[in-house]
Parts: sequence; C-alpha cells; structure tokens
Amino acid sequence: MVHPVGIHNLDPGPPLCVSVDPRAQFNATYTCTVLGYSTVPMTKMSWLKTTVLFLCVFCMGATSNRQNVCSPPSQGHFAVRDHTGGHICLLADMGLQFRILYAKNDGKDGTSVFDLPQTANATGFCGSDSSSLTLTFHDDAFNVTFDFVKSARRTGASRFHVSAIEISYTELSSFFPGTKSPDGRRQVKNNTMDIFSADADKSYMCNTDMNITVTKDVSILVRKVQLQPFGVKSGQFSWAQVCSQDSGDKGGVNIAAIVIGVIAGVALLAGVFAYVIMSEKKRQDYRSLNSD
Repeated sequence: MVHPVGIHNLDPGPPLCVSVDPRAQFNATYTCTVLGYSTVPMTKMSWLKTTVLFLCVFCMGATSNRQNVCSPPSQGHFAVRDHTGGHICLLADMGLQFRILYAKNDGKDGTSVFDLPQTANATGFCGSDSSSLTLTFHDDAFNVTFDFVKSARRTGASRFHVSAIEISYTELSSFFPGTKSPDGRRQVKNNTMDIFSADADKSYMCNTDMNITVTKDVSILVRKVQLQPFGVKSGQFSWAQVCSQDSGDKGGVNIAAIVIGVIAGVALLAGVFAYVIMSEKKRQDYRSLNSD
C-alpha cells in the first residue's frame, strides 16, 4: 500500500501547506509530493523514509511562518510635477500590496494579491489646501488615487492627511483566476480616511507595515512609506515626522515570532527523527530475537 506524505500548495498564493497521512506506517512504501507537481517514490529503505520525513517536517516548520509573513512589496519612488513650472510638488516613496476578494465561477470566493510595480506611472495635482496622487500600472488596468487635504489645527499649525483612497481595477484572468466576471471593471472608494498625518511643512514617514481597509473586500498593505504632498523644495523630502508605530519595536515582535516558529519546527523535526530511529531499533531487536 502506498501512503502519501505530501508537501503541497493548497492555494495559488505563496503560503505552502504540509500534510502527512496519519495512516502512514514505517514498514510500507511511500510517495512524497513536493509543491503538488512532482512525486518522489520511496522504497522500504529506512534511511530514505527517514530523509523524506525529515524533509517534510522541516518544510512544515519552515513554511508555517510564511503563511503569516507575506513576501513584502518593494518600495517605489514616485513624484508629481506642477503644471506651470514643471517642479516636483509631491513626493511618495512606498511599497503597496493589494488584496482583493472576488467571486469565482465555482461559486466560491477568491483572493487576488498583487504588488504595485516600481514602474507605475505617477500623475496628480498640487494645490494650496489639497493634492492628489494617482498611480497607474499594468497598461491602465489598475490605478489607485490618494487624496490629501491640509487643515489648520487649534494650535494654529496646519497638518495634512490622506482623506480618501480610490481604486479602479479590471478583473484580468491573470490576476483573478477563475473570476466570474472576466475583464469586468471595478471601482471602490473610501472618502472617510484619516491616515498618514503630519505637519504641513514636513513629510510623513513610517517603516512599520500597515494594513489599510478600503472596503470590506479591498485592503492595502503599505510598507516603508514617506509622503509629502505640500511644500516640497528642490525635489527633496523635508524633515520627516515618524509615525507612532515606529516608536515601538514592532519589528522585534515579528522577528521573535519567526524565531519561535523555527524553533518549534526544529523541535518537531527532532522528535520525528528520534521516533524513526527508535522504531527502527526496536524492529532490529525484534528481528534479532526471532533469529535466535
């Protein structure tokens, strides 16, 4: 009887899942499916069984964290120029990762995850109290717009913030596999935003990853962001006001979680390895008694 010991991809996204058939026995023939594409046959040779189980459990420990830690988007550098003198009036450095839920042909919900390319085209305008940045990519199939407003505070100092985010996209089959509405055009907007706030004559900076909910079906992961929609001089960012999230050691928490996951995977791996060795030793002792 052949028992599957599989490392396979349950979702088209990056996370990997590991499954080990609980009916598996150490005195049977096995197969190991890697990434759902290739099958590695296993004979009854104990060392090969041990090696494959070792590999499967190690991958389980190594990939368990990948389900929670997605591949981060790369930071892009974008600028908007005024329509009169052609000078840079808005700067934005950031990485964006979009996560969009959509309906599939089989009646189930799908999730499309894609990054903002560093080559996205930046357009927009700069005003005295309002500015806008639109990033267009993939042959105009996708675009995202950030609206900035500047307002005076009770202290007399003006501050800016993002007041609205609008996303328009086409459900291309390459990004929305199995979509119920191929090439359908979608548009979502949230005009009640109050994020990325800083003094009007400064820039906003945040290195901590942030998840922004645009609608119940659309969210954006923002990474390593620095923005300045007003008062840009000589095409350079002004002194940056750092977000409150960067004041704590959030990165340390993520690193600690990864370290704990790796340790747990290694411990599990050692347990399985020890079990295999003990089982083999008992089997050899049993054979020795029978031979006597």
